[in-house]
Amino acid sequence: MDIQDKVVIITGASGGIGLATARLFAQAGAKVALAARSADALRTIVNELHEQHREAIAVPTDMSNQDAIETMVDSVFQQYGRIDILINNAGQAVSGKVADVDIDQFRQIFELNVLGPVEAMQAIIPKMRQNGGGLIINVGSIVSKMTIPGIGIYSATKVALDKISDTAREELAADNIRINNVPS
Repeated sequence: MDIQDKVVIITGASGGIGLATARLFAQAGAKVALAARSADALRTIVNELHEQHREAIAVPTDMSNQDAIETMVDSVFQQYGRIDILINNAGQAVSGKVADVDIDQFRQIFELNVLGPVEAMQAIIPKMRQNGGGLIINVGSIVSKMTIPGIGIYSATKVALDKISDTAREELAADNIRINNVPS
């Protein structure tokens, strides 16, 4: 897939996998919209990319907030008139034994790791349909294929995202919207 001039939203773009992905896509000529909670971190990254003559915008977004997610999608669409690729990378791990994990913490992690990506997909899919297709990459984790004591709650969120990705892939194939789940 040629990504030159493609409009790409990358969530969790302020560090780690998201930041590395943003840099690679920008170097390949994509127009990158960087989403994360930290506006300051995003501004620093966008300035770095601008110094390299790359096109990038910062879209501060809390991926556990549906209104913020919809605002992110709308602002990128308004800026560029389309969204070609969504990379759902934002996420957080939690550790602890199932018997001991705080249920409110589990809800927060589920909101961020599962509902956030689904809400982003739901906001972007209509726009991708208008464009005749697109690509959604959900960043999963290899732990979704393993049983490791102490990270069962985190693993459960990644299993859920795997299955949602598999289902959406089948449901959206006719719309030329490809869904990939990539383990980290």
